[in-house]
Amino acid sequence: MSRSEAVPAAANGHARPDHPASPGSDGFLPSKFQQAPVGLTIMIPNWNHRGFLPRSISTARESIAAVRQLGYPGEVLVIDDASRDGSGRLLRSLDGFYGWDDVSVLLLQENLGLSEVRNLGLELSRFSHVLFLDADNEVFPSGVATLFRAALDTRAVYCYGNLLDIQQGRVVGIRSNEAPTLRLTVENYIDALALVDAKQALALGGYAHDPRFGFFEDWEFALHMVAEESEITFVPTVVGNYHVLPLSMITESDVPKRERFTAQMRRVYAQSGTREWDPERVGRVYHPDIGYLDEGWMSDA
Repeated sequence: MSRSEAVPAAANGHARPDHPASPGSDGFLPSKFQQAPVGLTIMIPNWNHRGFLPRSISTARESIAAVRQLGYPGEVLVIDDASRDGSGRLLRSLDGFYGWDDVSVLLLQENLGLSEVRNLGLELSRFSHVLFLDADNEVFPSGVATLFRAALDTRAVYCYGNLLDIQQGRVVGIRSNEAPTLRLTVENYIDALALVDAKQALALGGYAHDPRFGFFEDWEFALHMVAEESEITFVPTVVGNYHVLPLSMITESDVPKRERFTAQMRRVYAQSGTREWDPERVGRVYHPDIGYLDEGWMSDA
């Protein structure tokens, strides 16, 4: 049976079902996260994307089936962040009609914001790893399985792969197509669709809920991992499709806000203004069928 429930916000605005303390806030990690079995949760944060939910949930379920074929358990977790477009009604209807045994639905009654919803997904995951899938995008089963295998092999906190940009049904580009280097201090070229080790991510404090970083919380998390010398791994495989929409979070953001948030990011992580030229390697390139592909990269020789 799936778990489908509506959760009211607590007095402080943060819903934490079954978890009285927020992991990472004071060094406390509940035993659930210390003992979580190896497996994958595909977590779909939703805010007013009703029209795209059937597609994202369907591809997530297919990907979990692929992970199960590898011999590991998995689940899909949908957290609706107090949508106003009828997403909650649709999710209840889909759950009731199909009787999913691999999908859990959580309906928040008060909006928390994307970073807090992602952290909630990390906390509520039944398994060791979480893949974040925006509700308007989709994943490929073979790509997710390859990414999961890479995460197990490398024990990286954060693994990501290629995404195809889709506009009006056509491939118009590719993203998340570079290895992790300090060029990340200039711009974010890694999409939020990534596979995360839940325990390690929570120990790092999760995604920052800080208005000074605006809509760049995934970029901030990547730079925070670099600063903490945590392992980031690029896996050269196509993981899914990124659908370029006219009113997506990125396209609707105005230039002054982007410049302000970018300046704040560089103020925290690149104060000298020269780190993008630093040859230091901040991540690895790995494919489970081949091994590490960056041996000898940026060597002194």
